[in-house]
Amino acid sequence: MPNANRDPKAEHLEARITPYTVFFDHDKIADLNSPLSHTLPPLSFFEECMMKLQISQSDNIVCYDA
Repeated sequence: MPNANRDPKAEHLEARITPYTVFFDHDKIADLNSPLSHTLPPLSFFEECMMKLQISQSDNIVCYDA
């Protein structure tokens, strides 16, 4: 939550389940032109972000949150 006064990146580094996990930043990987938060971005932008995170279609992905 934007007003929760938390540091999600620091929390990820402190509590990640393996050293190989990747932090997925909802605020950066979203449709930045949408007035709604965390809206799915266009496919090309999402693919670009996944490539930067070195995540491929053949990877197994586990999503978790605090």
